[in-house]
Amino acid sequence: MSEKKRTIMLGFHSQVDGRLMREWLTDLGYEVVESLDDTDDIDLVFMDSASARRLMDRAFGLKSAAEYFLPVLVAINTGENVGFWIHAGFDDVVRLPASKAEWNARIDTMLRLRRQSEELGQKSEYLHRALIESSGDHIFLLDANGTFVTSNDRVSHFNLESGAQLVGRTIEQVYPREVAATYREQLQRVLTEGKTLVFEHTLPSDRTTHYHLDKLYPIKLPDGTVMVGGICRDITERKRAEEATRRAMREWEEIFQAIPHPTLILSPQHTILATNWAALRATGMTTEELAGKYCWEVFHGTSQPPENCPMEKLIRSKSREAEEMDVEALGGTFFVSCAPICNEQGKLEKVIHIATDVTERIRAQE
Repeated sequence: MSEKKRTIMLGFHSQVDGRLMREWLTDLGYEVVESLDDTDDIDLVFMDSASARRLMDRAFGLKSAAEYFLPVLVAINTGENVGFWIHAGFDDVVRLPASKAEWNARIDTMLRLRRQSEELGQKSEYLHRALIESSGDHIFLLDANGTFVTSNDRVSHFNLESGAQLVGRTIEQVYPREVAATYREQLQRVLTEGKTLVFEHTLPSDRTTHYHLDKLYPIKLPDGTVMVGGICRDITERKRAEEATRRAMREWEEIFQAIPHPTLILSPQHTILATNWAALRATGMTTEELAGKYCWEVFHGTSQPPENCPMEKLIRSKSREAEEMDVEALGGTFFVSCAPICNEQGKLEKVIHIATDVTERIRAQE
């Protein structure tokens, strides 16, 4: 028997993007609706971030009331925080721009999970197994007592070789005490509140600590029994990368603050974004007082850049510029250098401005 035609609710703020996506999905064989009220038989909800902010409560309400797992996806723009949308309860996040192959893979994956949920509801263990084993995540089903009813074979974090070895065990039998307590609490919330929950936890192993992002969601079987489906994703590498980024930022800040000369980070519009301790001491102002001011206001007491401003030269040349100049507010002559910080496209984003006091050297030469 051929599979039923899947229905996707598509919500894109841009009419042009919405029309192109609708035509493409229709060509792939999906039925596309553009309102959460259009049908009770929606298999997947797919929105851009603008529509998601407006409709997420209704979408999650529909998801909570659905008999089977209803995937809700969001497409976000570059610069938006993926973690915000995951923790809000979205099942997947696609970062724009994305290729058609990626769109198709993400949609296909979520619809496979939708089919998995339906087949579990019909107690079709064989088809369920074929679907969940294709995932790199640990996918499982818990009953209301916290006992694993079924699982794919991604169970190495329990030191097991197959999902069959996990079936019949309780949360407390496979997790350390603190993690088990967290899991038990989240399980009860899913059962009582009837909504998807996402949470992070650690799982110690012999050699290291792993970080997991887990999602639990209610599944109502045809006989009225409510179980809890789960997806466990190992995010250890992501956590390590985030920590490496934080460490690099701390190290950069320490270096920035250790520079003995007044140093600023400026926007392309000459406004002060950050200052080091030397700049605070030289100006006698606080970080808050300097933030947002124009550099020429602070150092020259003028309403516009000085005639020989190296920052102005940098904006034109897009390369490092330097100038020996009087800095009236600091009462001396300074060697002022400006170095550009550009993005991958070569667009100027910030400028490092360093003022080195050369007053004594000038006086000695005179």
